[in-house]
Amino acid sequence: MIFRLVKPETINLPVAIEVPDGEAGTVVLIVKYLTNSEVQVLLKEVFESRRQIRDGKVPTIVSDFDLAKRLVVGWGRIGDEKGNEIAFSEQALGDAMDIRYFQNAVGDALLEHLLNGRKKNSTPLDANGPEESTT
Repeated sequence: MIFRLVKPETINLPVAIEVPDGEAGTVVLIVKYLTNSEVQVLLKEVFESRRQIRDGKVPTIVSDFDLAKRLVVGWGRIGDEKGNEIAFSEQALGDAMDIRYFQNAVGDALLEHLLNGRKKNSTPLDANGPEESTT
């Protein structure tokens, strides 16, 4: 049998979210799969933005929200205050990214994902949430 090199369109990225009141949970972001060259270009933009922030300037290239808008194409296990599932949309992503603890967790997870692309980062998305991969 021959090994087939196939570039997936998306992968599922589990993100641990900690709420300031001590509640925590894991959501799953469905993110675009990027090639190594695409990752390198994006990381260069991200690091330039971080340098701008460190220098007290408004980032002109990539904020956490910009990174999420570029990469996140769906999600799972995200609900409103009543526990009703929130359908993914650009508006829903924007609303969620306006919540500081969500933005921080998502921004950190996306950056970690880009930096550690060699780590196993694809997990199944099912009704029970993300599962650890054994491969």
